[in-house]
Amino acid sequence: MGKLISSPEPDGQVIGTNGGVQFLVEEGPFTYPLSCASAGWGSVAAGVGRARVLALVIDPVSGDAGVLGDAEVRVDTARPSYNARQLAGAAAALVQQGALDRVPRPFGRAPVIRVPEVGARTAVLRIGRRIWQAATQLLRPTRVQWTIGVLSNWDITRGEDPPWSEVKWLTPPIDGYLADPFLVKTADRTWLFYEQFMFDENLGTLWVAPFDPKTGTMDGSGIEVLRTAFHLSFPNVFCHDRDWYMLPEQARSGVTALYRAKNFPYQWEKHRDLLPSFPGIDPVLYRRDGRWWLFVTYGSSPCNENNLYVFSAPSLDAEFLPHPMNPVSTGLHGARMAGQLIERDGKLFRLGQDGRESYGGGLVLFEIEDLTETTYRERHVRTFLPNSEGLYPSGFHSYIECDGTVIVDGQRFISKPRRPLVELVNHIIAELFSKR
Repeated sequence: MGKLISSPEPDGQVIGTNGGVQFLVEEGPFTYPLSCASAGWGSVAAGVGRARVLALVIDPVSGDAGVLGDAEVRVDTARPSYNARQLAGAAAALVQQGALDRVPRPFGRAPVIRVPEVGARTAVLRIGRRIWQAATQLLRPTRVQWTIGVLSNWDITRGEDPPWSEVKWLTPPIDGYLADPFLVKTADRTWLFYEQFMFDENLGTLWVAPFDPKTGTMDGSGIEVLRTAFHLSFPNVFCHDRDWYMLPEQARSGVTALYRAKNFPYQWEKHRDLLPSFPGIDPVLYRRDGRWWLFVTYGSSPCNENNLYVFSAPSLDAEFLPHPMNPVSTGLHGARMAGQLIERDGKLFRLGQDGRESYGGGLVLFEIEDLTETTYRERHVRTFLPNSEGLYPSGFHSYIECDGTVIVDGQRFISKPRRPLVELVNHIIAELFSKR
């Protein structure tokens, strides 16, 4: 893995050229080695919510740097120790993703170091923000709830604002949520597949319900169709050669697996592992020019949102080979998939999630301009944010279209059950005196 710098260089110095792989942190206006004693304090000092970890190699002669990989993560302006763990986790994720085996891409001159200082001002900022966080959690204890929204006459590839006033939101269970919708149509009806998550189970399972496009509602009750010991989501369902397949997210199993229907839409069995040692998040298959293309995120915490890999194979039963440009996209702005690829007027579009401020904070539209076995290029078209004044103002991260009907999902915060008084007091004490 190479040597890590054991102590930070003084401000204004260039990062050392002692060889090997070096992990560098960019946190607001600060740039420093990962091993810096004040790692994670940059967000406290500068009030920023994101940081980036880079795996670099430095040429000892020229001083030029090459990038093996980078990972963007959200950080907390009041918890430097938590931030340091996130940054270390991002570096470990880059190693797990195989960054150290890549050919470095040019970065330019080795960056100049600026280390965050831990002084009285940053200490006061941290304490003040921690108190505010604890008070907020006490006065307004909330948790996330997603549900599914239905609308028509919106083509996201045109780059126009969503007609939020026309969205019909399905009612989620009071003790859980609905998310990751997928619509498919058979000869006689339309089916809505989705994730159902119950708070007390803390586990996602996959469901299906008949769907009426005219009313935009479920035409009957949902039925659970797939449950495992690990979390399931993103029930990506499609038909090929008269067989129905499902490519769900099951990253916690450690693989990317494809299922086939025994009795569509209610019974499914595992068909094969497409990527046996790749914990795939939000995988999407797309068939083009006689070849299958698999778009998927490598699910190594805390980097579950900031990388996109492409694999391809001539058939669903063949080996999926990695694209030489992997990862083809990095960062919290759109790397993680948000639905199926869309063909429109000879163009190919990809939807990603905007996770810069929070998980699932919006959608990002890209046009894929070049996709071959050796090349990949896409351009950003537009970012779509949720309706801040609507019923679900906190995020949306899915877009699926089927025969004129569009399905999205939306996020809001709902109240948690009140805690017993003793538990509340213990929680407040723990928050105020935490060293995180």
